[in-house]
Parts: sequence; structure tokens; C-alpha cells
Amino acid sequence: MRYLCYKEYTKSMKTTLSFALASVAAVAFILAMSPAALADSDGTKTYKHHWSISIGDAVGTLEITENTDMAALKEQAIYSEEVTIGYENVVKARLAQAENNSGQYFLIWKIVTENEDSTYTLNAVDAGSGELLTSVAKEGGGCGFKKSNTTETSGQA
Repeated sequence: MRYLCYKEYTKSMKTTLSFALASVAAVAFILAMSPAALADSDGTKTYKHHWSISIGDAVGTLEITENTDMAALKEQAIYSEEVTIGYENVVKARLAQAENNSGQYFLIWKIVTENEDSTYTLNAVDAGSGELLTSVAKEGGGCGFKKSNTTETSGQA
């Protein structure tokens, strides 16, 4: 067994310490730069409406703008009990945002119903009037829904 002398030991420790500090500095640099790398380059794009549902040319009654107070807008929406009347096998009913082809955003009820053949139908219903804006049939479940067909039920040009 070979014993390290003091010089070799300190040199070995300095190398190990230098490597550890370099690794910590690299990780810190990556974490510090991540938000800048993920941000839009010109700063004009926002992700406020990232998860909106497309409703084609349809127009809702409760429009969402940059200055909209979402809590106040949600207070104007009809109740989920009212909007789900007439839908069978409702799996989920929640408020969501929809975007039409003109780039306008509206508050809608997203009503997901399960069909007999293990497919799902996503119904976009106007949160102010209860009018069906569009329906989309999907296969499967969870995050990996696959679109099978789209049927626009109103707002067609």
C-alpha cells in the first residue's frame, strides 16, 4: 500500500476541489441561463393563452382580453350544472379558454364526455350562453389524446 505524501495529498485534494467547483459553476450557469433561453427573443410573445382550444370562426359571449379580470369573468359564467344538462357520460367539466380564427379569446366550458366505443368528445360550450361552439372527438385518454375527427357545430363561414 502506498501512502501519499503531504504534497501529493494536497495536489489531489486541490484537483478534486477544482473539479467540484467547476461542476457547481457549470450547473449554476445552466440554471441561470435557462429562463433567458426559453424566453421569446423580442419579448412580445406571452404564453397567457398557451392552452387555448380552437373554436374556428365561432364567437363566444365572454371575451378574454389583456385587461380582463379573470375572477370577475368567471363569476359571469353559467354554472356547470346548467351547462352539462343534455350531455351523457360527462367525464370532466371545467372552465377553459378558447381561441377563434380571428385571434380572439373567450371563456368556455370544456365538457368531456365518454362515448360507448371508448372514445371521448371534447365539447367547447360558450360560458355565457351555454351554446355549443365546437366538438372534437378523440381516441384514448389522458395526455396522449389522439385527434380522430373535428366537427364544427356553429360559427362556420
